[in-house]
Amino acid sequence: MTLRWTSEPVGEAIVDIVLSLNEQTLKLHDTETASASYSSVKPSLRNFDEIGRKIDEVEKEIQGLAGHPGRYLRSMVNAYRYFGRSLQGDDLPYAEYIANIQELPATLIPEETMAGHRELVEKAWGSSAIKAACKKKRKAGSLRH
Repeated sequence: MTLRWTSEPVGEAIVDIVLSLNEQTLKLHDTETASASYSSVKPSLRNFDEIGRKIDEVEKEIQGLAGHPGRYLRSMVNAYRYFGRSLQGDDLPYAEYIANIQELPATLIPEETMAGHRELVEKAWGSSAIKAACKKKRKAGSLRH
């Protein structure tokens, strides 16, 4: 059984975009961003221009999709576009990338709040068996400081 919110070609185009972005990430940073694909689709978009054109095509196809499926897919496709821009080194504010890729606010945590959290962690760390175990391993040379 196949469940889709789009036609098969649009769904496969979305998978192609993700896998092709993964290929670009591998080329640029020697790391993967797509941890799994359960599709027979193989990456076919060889550069960022091809990826961008495919994103444009998919955006047109999902523009009228209503409800949660439409919101979700439009959000994902927007994230693909911004992720591609980040891979290309576009000079955009970090908050803009986070807002468009992860859809999270990029509000800085005030230093006083961080200090309070740091204190809580250090208290918990100081009284934990983990600290003693790490010290023991560090002495044995099996754990770097």
